[in-house]
Amino acid sequence: MDTDAVRIANQRLWAAHPELKGRQLSAGPKDAALRAEWMRYYKDASVASAPPPAVTPKPVPPPPPLSPVTISCPATNTVLFTNDCKDIKKTVREGDIVLRAERGQGQSDALAKISRCDYSHAGIVAKNDKGELVVVDAFPGRGGKLSTGGSKSNAVRAISVDSFFCDEYGATHGMVGRPKDCAAASKAAAWALEQTKDPDYVFDLWDPWNVDPKRLYCADFVYQAFGDTGTAAKMVPKKMDLLSKENEANTIAAIRKLKSIPDSVSDDWIKKELLKNSKGKSEYITPCQIGVNTETDTVLKFDSAMEIIKAAEN
Repeated sequence: MDTDAVRIANQRLWAAHPELKGRQLSAGPKDAALRAEWMRYYKDASVASAPPPAVTPKPVPPPPPLSPVTISCPATNTVLFTNDCKDIKKTVREGDIVLRAERGQGQSDALAKISRCDYSHAGIVAKNDKGELVVVDAFPGRGGKLSTGGSKSNAVRAISVDSFFCDEYGATHGMVGRPKDCAAASKAAAWALEQTKDPDYVFDLWDPWNVDPKRLYCADFVYQAFGDTGTAAKMVPKKMDLLSKENEANTIAAIRKLKSIPDSVSDDWIKKELLKNSKGKSEYITPCQIGVNTETDTVLKFDSAMEIIKAAEN
């Protein structure tokens, strides 16, 4: 028995019955009522002296989800200008968006005119397994095989910065855009490089990735690279409608020139053929939309027609 509870029960019983004069109760029937009273005092004392029951801690709610972390790149206050495409590789870094065009090349001129943009092609700079900076882009005419058999063009490939601007395509002008969110840029670059392992990408100029994401074009590919970073929608909040009221005449004129379509062929026929090729859609992400926007800073402009290399403040 609990000795403290016994002591307390005795004291309470003797205080209630002074006639007992501190004697112990007998086990006979004479003290039966007193024993019952004493037992109540004992139980009360036992409960009072017992340690409090263990308290089960309430579950701690998980912390609220963290907002996406934006790691801002150092502010770019100076735009570099060069007339030598070989200089560009000295400036680019992982996640940069690169644009180029070739003056006098029919398709490049047509795409630039249709998109109301100085550039006709886009890519993203990534760092390969050797630590080298390369440009990953989607471009037509690259050899590859279907994973299910047969052959086709594998659109996505990594090439050197010099190849993108100089050796392979001979760009006459171009630019480098740097995303303001460095973490997003790095993530987008890593995703783009991973796609070079997939042989099933097909180059298709008319935005059919609304149905099949493996069919794409250059600016669309860069846009998809930023898709999981939370910045793509801010970079390109709305696609350009090639057949909108303000763009239709310009688009049709560019296609007519590119395809050498005679004036006797109506604009309506050209528009009808365009919509047939594009599966009824006329929305398009232009190179300038993905490379020149509120989420990127222009860090370099290249033009082979420049007479000098210079730097100027924005």
